[in-house]
Amino acid sequence: MTDADKTKSRSLLWDETPLRAKITLTATGSLMIGLLLGTYGEMFHIVVWIAICAALIGFVYFARAWTYRPLENLLNEVEGVQRLDRPKVLNSLPIHRRDEVGELARAIHAYSATALRDYHQAKHLRRTMDEKVQRATKEATRKLEARALQDALTGLGNRLFMDEQCPVLFDTCRQSGSDLTCIAIDMDNFKQMNDTNGHAAGDDLLRFLAQLIKASIRSEDCAIRTGGDEFIVLMPECLTSRVKQFAYNLIALFRQHARARYPGPFSPDLSIGIASANVCRAENAEDLLKAADNQLYVAKRAGKGCVVGA
Repeated sequence: MTDADKTKSRSLLWDETPLRAKITLTATGSLMIGLLLGTYGEMFHIVVWIAICAALIGFVYFARAWTYRPLENLLNEVEGVQRLDRPKVLNSLPIHRRDEVGELARAIHAYSATALRDYHQAKHLRRTMDEKVQRATKEATRKLEARALQDALTGLGNRLFMDEQCPVLFDTCRQSGSDLTCIAIDMDNFKQMNDTNGHAAGDDLLRFLAQLIKASIRSEDCAIRTGGDEFIVLMPECLTSRVKQFAYNLIALFRQHARARYPGPFSPDLSIGIASANVCRAENAEDLLKAADNQLYVAKRAGKGCVVGA
């Protein structure tokens, strides 16, 4: 066995010796030395005092080395668990010792490892919750924005949606060289029908018309309720024949339903005005909407229940 192995073996032996045994051994040794010195004190006066001083110094040294210093090192390492890299400091705790210091180190290691695991789990959970909150907030904002742009009664776009999207759609069509057709729809005799059958019947008829429009347009078209019984449909790059077919079919289906549901001299009908951005040479979305509105009034003056424009 080499000198280094012997030193290491002695070190492990002292580490495994309980602190109470070390303190007892140190105190007993000091007491025996004191008794011996007291017995022969008168014979060797000077030597006695020198020996007493040496014994006291030895007692303080061994007491510090065997008891205080291991506890001091353990306290420093425990403080490092809070301030420094926890996993690294935890691995440096003297858990291999077999005395009270080792028992404390193992207890601290187990407690700190559990606390560290709980900390990381809580941190991960908090990060997951933050992500969920962010997603929920974005979804709520998206729904709020969708509701702000949606007509509550019919589910179509509302006036705000038209004000925001119509200019964008118009500019996009112009930049791509495509035409944009605007169809203005107004319900005839709506006020008289409301007065006769009540507002609930009027709302039911508005929802039915909205469903007809949604079922008849393409996915790229925009259907909007601008207010009351007025609707707008925007059709980008759509053939004139397709536009007119949509308008005439809409009137026919609506008229059939309205007359069967609300017969009489003021049975509801539809008037439709159509304007093409290329035909009316609209400079912007507002010009196109005005052109479609003008065609709608022409249809109204022509006796209602008809289509005007191209």
